Amino acid sequence: MSTAATHWRWPALAASLPWPRGFALLARVAARDTISFEAEAAACEQARRFAGMNLPEARGTVIDEMAWRRAWRLVQFVDHTDLFLTLTRTDRWLDRHVDVRGAWPAEGPFLAVTCHWGAGLWALRHLGRAGHRSRFLARRLSLAEFGGDGARRRYMQMRIRATERATRAPVIYTGGATAEIAQALDARTSIVALCDVPLPAERSKIEAPFRRGHLAMPRGLIALACARGIPVVTFSAGVDRATGRRRLDIAPAEVHRDTAAMAAALARSLEALLDRDSAAWHMWPYAAELIT
Repeated sequence: MSTAATHWRWPALAASLPWPRGFALLARVAARDTISFEAEAAACEQARRFAGMNLPEARGTVIDEMAWRRAWRLVQFVDHTDLFLTLTRTDRWLDRHVDVRGAWPAEGPFLAVTCHWGAGLWALRHLGRAGHRSRFLARRLSLAEFGGDGARRRYMQMRIRATERATRAPVIYTGGATAEIAQALDARTSIVALCDVPLPAERSKIEAPFRRGHLAMPRGLIALACARGIPVVTFSAGVDRATGRRRLDIAPAEVHRDTAAMAAALARSLEALLDRDSAAWHMWPYAAELIT
């Protein structure tokens, strides 16, 4: 299926409908095995290798490859649809469709860490509505990586703008951004980061035990949080594939002083999410770059 369909046509159509009808549409499309995402087969292969074919809706029963792929496909569609939903819906949508467990710290700054699991844009909206201004750490996009796929390039550009709107501040592009991150913290602006991003060879990394190997994460951000005693809040935004409801989990803030211990804690949080729902992780196609 083309990016124009997976990132634009079906998500925009679903977002134009009341959410129960929009989600039902996405579920029907995702269930069509004539439809697939480009990286879907690779995602399934890596998930089988590192996590197994576990789905919460299977209730412990064995599932086949296509059932897992349909589940992964649906999460992709929901996440893409959220771009259009967050741009066209008010906070009342959040109150009606998102179940929240936990709360953000009353004051900043803090480091909010999540991963590419579930659908996170509404979590950023919730963070902003709680009164926190935050800077999201993002990888700078290059035209070359899109290979002439204009639909995907426009989608990613629009996603950055939606992220900035939700966090109420410009993103910080990674790679030599330590000083800018420190300045944001000094201004009592929180930082939002992902712990499961493939890193360039020149970036400083720290590895933590993960599954049967190690997960690589950026050392600089972890070292900065430990050195300054910045509270760290992990959060996740899951999708109920039966109903389309969301579940935002916000963990209590923790202060880490040891980089290895902080990295290990973040790796454990991702492991717990994969145990909960392996098909909700977007990064399976890139697992070989993240897990060694």
